[in-house]
Amino acid sequence: MKKILLLTIGIILVASYGCSNDDLQTDVFSAKIEGDKLVLANLSGSDVFYFAVDQEELALIDWAPSVSADQPKVSGNQTIKVPLTDISGYSDNTKVIIVHYWNAIVEAGQSKPGEIKIHRLEL
Repeated sequence: MKKILLLTIGIILVASYGCSNDDLQTDVFSAKIEGDKLVLANLSGSDVFYFAVDQEELALIDWAPSVSADQPKVSGNQTIKVPLTDISGYSDNTKVIIVHYWNAIVEAGQSKPGEIKIHRLEL
């Protein structure tokens, strides 16, 4: 069990290293906390898929991006409000929420996740 946990943490660290942190770039997808809601705004013309999670939960889950119909997304030029209680791992003790987001890209006629970017939101 300990080896699996260490392997999982290692994979997450490597995967996170490959993700872009939007603090250094201008983006058309924003995330912020307003009261008890996560507000996600997509200023692009295409769908943006997302996964929001308590930062402490990241080391405990097995997650991969998807562009399937059941993956949460924000449609182009839309804003949505997500209750904090709907965020994976959220509790009254949550200090940081990580929002991973990506577009669908098409390669060889198949849709797949594009580059994963993140927003880090402190509560």
